[in-house]
Amino acid sequence: MNFFKRNKVTIIFIVLFILLVFVAYKALKVLVPDEKTPVYGDRLDGIEAVKITDEQYNAIKEELEGNSFVVSTSKNLEGKLLYIVIKVKDDAKNTAVAGFPDVVLAHLSDEQKSYYDIQVLINKDYTEVNEKLEAVQKEIDELKKTIDKTTDEKELEDLNTKLLAKEEERDSLEDSKSFPMIAYKNANSEKFSWTKSRGNGQWKRN
Repeated sequence: MNFFKRNKVTIIFIVLFILLVFVAYKALKVLVPDEKTPVYGDRLDGIEAVKITDEQYNAIKEELEGNSFVVSTSKNLEGKLLYIVIKVKDDAKNTAVAGFPDVVLAHLSDEQKSYYDIQVLINKDYTEVNEKLEAVQKEIDELKKTIDKTTDEKELEDLNTKLLAKEEERDSLEDSKSFPMIAYKNANSEKFSWTKSRGNGQWKRN
């Protein structure tokens, strides 16, 4: 009994240390799963029976790239999620690419459609638009510098009118960038849902 009294603080410290090690071990098990355990657990059961073949990928790629305004097509498969990424030319219209997700579905079996979640991302480089935007922004910056140095009221009025016009031109160019467009279909759905465009937000298809 005297031993416990004399070493009370030490015993409490040891007990707390053991508890802390135990809690840390449990937390580590949660945060760092066993490497031997598959990332998707049993969610990928049966995937071998509905595996998407290279022939199917190539058929999708060939049909999509048969359009003159398609620059490239790539794919990525992560578990049950199939990504198809399509890059199109700057002058491609929203309506021209609206059928692309259906092209992907046309080359998949019914079993594959009901197993995989599918995302089709359609994007542009916007090379010409970005060049115009850069040029307009430079003009805006120069106009602002000139305005800061100008004291004549009539000249200031003219400069502010030019600045407003350039800012409207810049905003118009930004609004024209309606891509990327993303179509998504989960395994339980029959149709794709589209996101709104990144630009003026007018493109939406459900």
